[in-house]
Amino acid sequence: MEMLDLTPDSVELKQAEETKGPLELIIFSNDVFVEMLKDFHRAKPNEAICWCSGTAKNGTGVLNKYWGCKLEYANPFGAKTKSDWLLKFVGLVREVYPETNLFAECHSHPIGSQLSTIDENGLLALTDWNQEIYWIMIACDFRLGSYFAHSGKIGELRWRIEREWLEDKQSEMQTTSTISSSSWVKKLFGKLRQQE
Repeated sequence: MEMLDLTPDSVELKQAEETKGPLELIIFSNDVFVEMLKDFHRAKPNEAICWCSGTAKNGTGVLNKYWGCKLEYANPFGAKTKSDWLLKFVGLVREVYPETNLFAECHSHPIGSQLSTIDENGLLALTDWNQEIYWIMIACDFRLGSYFAHSGKIGELRWRIEREWLEDKQSEMQTTSTISSSSWVKKLFGKLRQQE
């Protein structure tokens, strides 16, 4: 005979799992995306980490707030957010912005958009730690990969930037993760290098 666990914690966990569907698309606000790339550029040759937050609903997440973070270490081969800072940070953001249910750990990555085993394990641990929140991992150099954990498996997400082209002052445009996004990111990095 199977016993049911009806403790409050287990009931809340099952309800969070049932109501939280998988993410299918991440949208960066222009400002968040540019601040993330600036952080990555400033930290070179070391890796950098920043955090973004926002809301997720009906399979779409929108990252509209950018946050720096306190690092335990950063070098050309890796970086790590301080755990005690992260615990306080999540609580404070949700206190000030109660609608927040999406957090993204974003970091520059020397090998492209693929996640390392350490990053995969970190994403799974965050998801286990607080299952009512959508946790995603962004790995970026000139390519960008966006990842989400669901049912214990890591999956890649489509992503998009909501932005205005500064060159020709057109109204807001949306860019998918295609060659045009990649060339836009390269162009932005070129402008950042010129400012040094």
